[in-house]
Order: sequence, then structure tokens, then C-alpha cells
Amino acid sequence: MKIQDIFILKDGLPIYHHKEGNSKLRKSVDDTLITGFLSAITNFTKETGLGIPTFYITESIKFSFFEKSDLLFIISCEPSLANSYIDRLFLKISNVIIKQIEDQKESIDFTPIKSIINQFFNDFKENDGLLLQPFKKTHHKDSYFREIIPKRHIDNEDNIRNNRRKLFRLINGKNSIYDLARHMNSNPSKILSILRAYQKEGIISF
Repeated sequence: MKIQDIFILKDGLPIYHHKEGNSKLRKSVDDTLITGFLSAITNFTKETGLGIPTFYITESIKFSFFEKSDLLFIISCEPSLANSYIDRLFLKISNVIIKQIEDQKESIDFTPIKSIINQFFNDFKENDGLLLQPFKKTHHKDSYFREIIPKRHIDNEDNIRNNRRKLFRLINGKNSIYDLARHMNSNPSKILSILRAYQKEGIISF
């Protein structure tokens, strides 16, 4: 499991950048260039009424976005890292930074972020890969599938096959893969495999 970068932007400009030294998911480029590109994505989606993007993904890297208190938090990582766990990391980091702002600190102390990241990696090791979304594994326990919660990004069902629309309607941001399988009287591994195709099309995310 690899995390490449953690950026914090204010008014489109980087105020913090953490880079994992052993991670090489992208070429090394100037921070201003990469954050300018990512900031342009968020500006475009907001100006066109689409809101803040949740992620931007390629074959080799995923950029995830989180906005809070006029700050934009961005994490770049392997595409296989589950969005639900990235969200937890966002919340832990943002809570530490926002609290300092609310307490009117003269300068923000970013050093706690490193310990948060270290704890994140420790949790990953203790859970033996639970943070990675499954691709071909079918031997997971029920608790694994309870952790994976799909989110849909379109309401129009025109692109959904008729025999999949019941499943699509059950995706509400709360039902886990386990819940969906129970409602569909199916196997969680099979449900996850079906949703993978929609994930590639950007229709849903995890």
C-alpha cells in the first residue's frame, strides 16, 4: 500500500506538502505545477456546478479531494486504496489543522500530520491489508465486506442494465457490500465484482 503525497491548499496555493520518500507513483514535478493542476480540477467542477470532486484516477495513481473550512486537502495514492479509509485519514488530518485555526494559533503546526500517517500505516499492517480493495480475492470474512461502502455519482439509470437497476438503487452511501449482497440474496464477492465495472466508468466509487 502506497501513499505518495498529502497536500493542503488555501486559495489554490499549497501551504503544506508531505511526500513519502519510498513512493514513486508519479514523476517528480514542481509542487506548484502539480497543485495548480489539481486546483484547476476543483475550480472547474465548482464553477460548472458539479461541486468538489471526490477523486481523479489514472491507471497508476488516484488523487482524492476533501474540502473543509476554506482548505483543500488532497491525497495521492495507489488506485486500490479504499476511499472509505482515505476519508478517515482526511478527517483525522483536517481535524488537527482546523482546530488550530479555530484556536487562532499564530502559525499552524503541521508536525502532528506525520504521526497520524504513521498510525495509519500501523493500522494497515495490523489489519493485514484490510485497507486495500479486493480484486480477485474471494476468501474474505463478512466483516471485510461490511467495511466497503459504494457511493454512486449519477442518478440517471439509462446506462444501467435492467437486471442491475435493483442493485444500483440500493447504493445509497450507507449500504455496504455485505448489505447489498443480503438484499440481493447474492454473494458479497460477486456483488463487488459487478460494481468494479461501474467503478471503472466513474459511475460509483468505494
